[in-house]
This record gives sequence, structure tokens and C-alpha cells, in this order.
Amino acid sequence: MSFRDDILAGLRASEDTAIGDLTPEGLLEAYRAEVLREVADELADQAPPVTAGPRTQYERGLMDAVYRLRGLASIAEGGVRDEH
Repeated sequence: MSFRDDILAGLRASEDTAIGDLTPEGLLEAYRAEVLREVADELADQAPPVTAGPRTQYERGLMDAVYRLRGLASIAEGGVRDEH
């Protein structure tokens, strides 16, 4: 079993199967989106300031990771919105 499965089992075992407007799956996806966005923001804060010159391979890789994490967060947030 994964941690996701364990969390869902615990949420389903609670007296309320829905928390607010969210199902257990929706709540977990909302939390996932929040964590992804926090990690992306932390990486963006660690990126060196943008200069007029070309970016290094490290800078390009770091910014690529930030964009990908923010994209995953947006996808997760979209799934949560669809459940309402």
C-alpha cells in the first residue's frame, strides 16, 4: 500500500466521508497541489537572479523544474475544481 492509499483509507474511515465540498480524493489532490506549488516556489526563490546574459545549464534546469512543478500543481488544482 502507498501513503496515498493509507491517507485515503483513513479519510474514508472518518465519520464524514466528505470534508467541506471535497471528497477524500479531492482533499488529497488539493493538498498535493499545495505541496507542489510550495516546492516550486522554494526552488524559484533559490534560483539566481536573471541576468541579461545567457543562462547556465543549471539555471535552465532549475527553471524547467519550477515550470514543471507549477504545471503539475495546476493540473491537480483543476481536478479538485472539477469535483465541486
